[in-house]
Amino acid sequence: MTISAIASAAGLDAITKKISNYIVSRLSRRYLIRRSAEFRISTESSLQSDLMQAFGSAGLLNETTYRVLSTVSSSRLLDHLLDAAVTKIDPKFARRLIDRLEMELSGDGAISNPSLSERLWSVSSSLADSESLNLRPRLRSIEQSSRTEERVRRTEVSIAQSLSDKGQGGGTQHLPFIEADDQRLIAESLVNETENFCSQIDVHGASGEVLRVDLDEMFVSTPVEHLGTYQDAVRYGSQRHYHFYPLRPATQWHILLEQIERSVILGDPGGGKSTLSKKLCLEVARAFRGGDAQIPFFLQLRSYVAVWDQDKAVTFLGYIAEQVSQSTPGIPIERISAIVHYLLGTGRLFLVFDGLDEVLSLGNREDIVKKVRNFCDRYPLSRFLLTSRIVGYETTPVRNFDHHVVRGLTHEGMEQLFHNVNKHIVSKGQANTLTQFPAFIQDARNKALELIPNPLLLTLIIIIHSKKREIPDNRFDLYSSCADLLFDRWDSFRNINPTLPERYRLYDLLMHLASVIFEDETLGGRLSKGALEAEAKRFFRNDYVDNKEGRASEAASKLVEHLTGRAWILHEVGEGIFEFTHRTFLEFFYARWLEAKYEKTEELVRHILPHTEGGQRILSSHLALQARVRNKRNAATTAGQLLASEVEKNGRGRHGVISFAAASLEYLLPEAATLTKLSKAISEEALESAIYEPLASLLRTKSPLRPVILAPTIQKLSAVSRLENIRAMQKVYESLYGHTNDPDISSFIDEYLIPSLRSKQGSSPYIVKLIVDLDREPDWNLAQKFGLRLWRPNRRGDSDFDMRATDSGKIIDLVLGQPAAAFSAKQNPLMYLFQLVWERCSTQAGTVNLEISGRSAIYFHKSYQYDDSSMDAISEDNFGAFVFANMMLYEYYERVDDDLTAAIDLQTIQRSALNRTRFLGMTVFKEWIEGNVNLSSRVAPRRNRIEQQVEIRKFAEANAPMEVDDDDDLFGYEMPS
Repeated sequence: MTISAIASAAGLDAITKKISNYIVSRLSRRYLIRRSAEFRISTESSLQSDLMQAFGSAGLLNETTYRVLSTVSSSRLLDHLLDAAVTKIDPKFARRLIDRLEMELSGDGAISNPSLSERLWSVSSSLADSESLNLRPRLRSIEQSSRTEERVRRTEVSIAQSLSDKGQGGGTQHLPFIEADDQRLIAESLVNETENFCSQIDVHGASGEVLRVDLDEMFVSTPVEHLGTYQDAVRYGSQRHYHFYPLRPATQWHILLEQIERSVILGDPGGGKSTLSKKLCLEVARAFRGGDAQIPFFLQLRSYVAVWDQDKAVTFLGYIAEQVSQSTPGIPIERISAIVHYLLGTGRLFLVFDGLDEVLSLGNREDIVKKVRNFCDRYPLSRFLLTSRIVGYETTPVRNFDHHVVRGLTHEGMEQLFHNVNKHIVSKGQANTLTQFPAFIQDARNKALELIPNPLLLTLIIIIHSKKREIPDNRFDLYSSCADLLFDRWDSFRNINPTLPERYRLYDLLMHLASVIFEDETLGGRLSKGALEAEAKRFFRNDYVDNKEGRASEAASKLVEHLTGRAWILHEVGEGIFEFTHRTFLEFFYARWLEAKYEKTEELVRHILPHTEGGQRILSSHLALQARVRNKRNAATTAGQLLASEVEKNGRGRHGVISFAAASLEYLLPEAATLTKLSKAISEEALESAIYEPLASLLRTKSPLRPVILAPTIQKLSAVSRLENIRAMQKVYESLYGHTNDPDISSFIDEYLIPSLRSKQGSSPYIVKLIVDLDREPDWNLAQKFGLRLWRPNRRGDSDFDMRATDSGKIIDLVLGQPAAAFSAKQNPLMYLFQLVWERCSTQAGTVNLEISGRSAIYFHKSYQYDDSSMDAISEDNFGAFVFANMMLYEYYERVDDDLTAAIDLQTIQRSALNRTRFLGMTVFKEWIEGNVNLSSRVAPRRNRIEQQVEIRKFAEANAPMEVDDDDDLFGYEMPS
C-alpha cells in the first residue's frame, strides 16, 4: 500500500494535503525561487513525493501529531530543520523547541517515543539527502552558507520570541538579534570560565596538602535517582531511610544530562552534587567545542549572595556578565549583558546554580529561591540545574522543577574511587590496589558502613587508612583524623622553626576562622589572604609578652603561608582568595568552635536549638554536641534533659527540634532515666504533631542503649487506637520490617504492639496485613475473608503504597529457594497468607481482578525466567501461592511503569500448571490468561508491548476514517498563507 493510500484509508487526506502543500510551496519558494518554472514544477513534484514518503516512514500521518505539526509549521521550525539538515548546522536547538511544543500540546506533558522532533529530523535529513532534489549542491550555487546560517539564527530569535512570550515569565520580549561574531566571542568566554572552574578539582593529599587534579582523573559516576516534583523531593527527604521507600531506576550522568530542563539535584554533604554538576558543565563545554550550540556556566550561589548582600540590585544576569567581563576587556558590560540575555532567551545556556544550602540565612535562601524561579521563567528555553543538600531543603523547596537525588556509591564505584585515590593521591601502583581493595572494603564495611557510600568521606577514609592503617567509625573521628594529618605536617615545620605556634594553636586558629566565615554570610564562605593574616595576627597577639606585634605578625604570616600553601583545610579559589576545601571541614571546625565557646552544656544546647527549628546548621550542631558529650555521661545527661524539655514544648517550629533530638540519640548516652524520658517525649510529640520520621529514626537506632530507646517508643506506638492514625504511620512500621525477630526489639513487639493490633484486626484488612508484615500470625480466617483487599493502599494519607509487587517477589524467591518445603503459618506468615488468598480467589466465579495502581506501587524491577525442571520441583502445596505471586507481579509490570523492562515467563508456568492434577485454581488461572490478549507479547518488555498496541490501533483506525474539518484553523492554530 502506498503512503497516499495509507493516508486515505486513515481519513487523513486533508491533514496530509494541508501540511504537505504548505511545506512544499514554502520550501520550493525558498530553495527553487531562482530556477525556471519548468524546473520548479518538476522539483515540486519530486519534493511532494519525497515528503509524503518521508512523513509516512516517520509515522507522522495521524491526527495525534497534527496539532503539534501544524504549530511547528506555523513557527517555521520545519524550515529551520531543513536548513539545518542541508547546511549541517547543529539541529539540537530546533529539536528542543519542538520537544517543548510537544510537551505543551500533548495534554499530559509527555513526549512520544520516538519524539516528534526525532521524526521530523528524520524527514528533514531524508529530504536533504534526496538525490532527486539535490538540495545541498543547489544551495551552494544559490546562496552562501554564511547567509543561510544567519537566516537560521534570526529564525531562532523569532521562534524563541514567540514561544517564550507564551511562558510564565514572558521575559524575552524585545529580544535583540546578535551578530554571530559577537555571539561566538561571549560564548567562548562563558565556556572558558566554565572550563577553568570545572576541569580541575582540589582533593586532599596524603600528607595534609591539597592536590589539584583533573576532574576526569578522580570522577566516579554516582547513580542518580529521579524523584519528580518538589513534594516528592520533600517526601523523599523524610522517608529515604525507610525500607519501603519506592526507589526508581538510577541513571548515570550522560543520561541525566539529556533529561535536564529545570532540575534540582539533591544529595548529602560530600555526596558528589557539586562534582556531578561540574562534570555535566564540562561535558556541555566539550560538546560546544565539538560544534554543539549549548553553552555552560557554573554559578556558585554563595559567591553571588556575597555580592548581592552588598548590592541588592545585582541580578543573576548582571553577575554572569560581570564574570565574563573579566576575560573580555574592552567590551562594555552593557553589551555583554545584552548578549548573555540573547543567549539565555534563545535557549543557548546550560546554567548551574550550585549550593542552595550554602545560603545560610533562611530569609536569604527564600529570596534566592524566588529569584531562581523568576529567572528561569524569564528564559524558558534555556536549561537550568540547581544543587542542594537534602537536609533543610524542605524549608525552601523550588517549585515547578524536576527533582533528582544522588545516591551513594555502588560497590563498583567504591572500587573505582579506591583505585583513583591510590593512583593520583597516595601514588600506589595499580597492581597493589587490585589486591588490597577486597580487604579494605571488608574492613570499611565492618567499621564505617554508613560512611563509605559518600565519595568525600570514602576518599578521606582511603587516605587515612593508607597512612595510619585504621578506619574511623563515625564522622567526628573521621574529621579529627583528617585534622591530625594536617597537624602532623605542621609539627615537621616546627622542628625547623621552634618559634612557630604549637599545633593546638593551629587547631584553635582554624576554629576561629571557621566561626568568622560561617557566621558572616556576606563573606560568601571566603577570605582574602590579607584578611586571613589580619585575623591570625589578632588571634595570636595575646600569646606573647615580649614584642607582641612582631611575633604575632610572624606567627600569622608563617601559619597562613602554611595553610594556604596547599594545606588541605584551606585552598585558593581565586587570586589571593581562600576558602575551606570542603564545606564539611568548615562545619567541623565551626562545631569545635561552638563546643569551645560554650563551656557549659546547657549554654551550648540553648544556642544550637533555635537554628535546628529552621533546618539550619544541622551537621555542625550535631558535631558540636557530639564533641561535648563524647565519653561524658554527665554532659550527655544534661543535654538529654534539656532536649526532652524542649521537645515537650508545644508551638510552631517543633518539627526541626523533634527531628534533631531523635537523631542525637545515635551518639547521646545519658542515664537510663533521662534516655527514657527523652524517648517518650519524642514519641509523644511526634504522634501528637503527626511527625512520623522521628519515630522511625528511634526504631532504626543503632545506639548501644537501643533497648532503653525502643521500649517507650513501641509502647507509645501500641497506644495509638484510631485506624486512620495507624494507617498514616505505615512508614514507621516499615522501619521494623526485617528486624522483628531481633532480640533487642522482638520482646517489645510481642508484649506491646501485636496484642494492640490483634484487638483491632477485625476492623480493617490493613491491620491484618500489618501483623503479617511484622512476621506475626493474624486471625487467618479474617485474612482469607479479606482476600485481595489486604493489599489495598491507603489513599487518605501519606502512606499509600501497594506492596503486592515486593510481596510477590519475596514469595517467588522463597519458593524457588526452597521448592520442596511446605510452609506453615509459624514458618512464614507471608507465604501462608498467599496460600490462603489464592485458595479464596480460586473458588471465586469469574476472572480475578488483580489490577494495581501505578501511583501506589513500590518500585520492583526484576525479571523472572523459568525452566520446566525448576517448575516441576515446586511442591503442590507451594505451587498455588507461586502462581498467584507471578500473576500479581505480572499485572504490576503490565500497568505501572512505562520504562519498566522486567518480564515474567508465564508460558513455562502455564505448561507446569497443565501437567499438575492437583493444582487448585486451574480454571481461574486459565481464565486469567485467556483474558489477556497476545500472551507472548505481553511477557516482553513494556515498551515493545506499547508499540504493538499502537500498531493494532492503527489497523483499527484504518477501517474507521476520522472526519477532518477542512477549515484552515484546525485545532486552533492558523496555518500561514
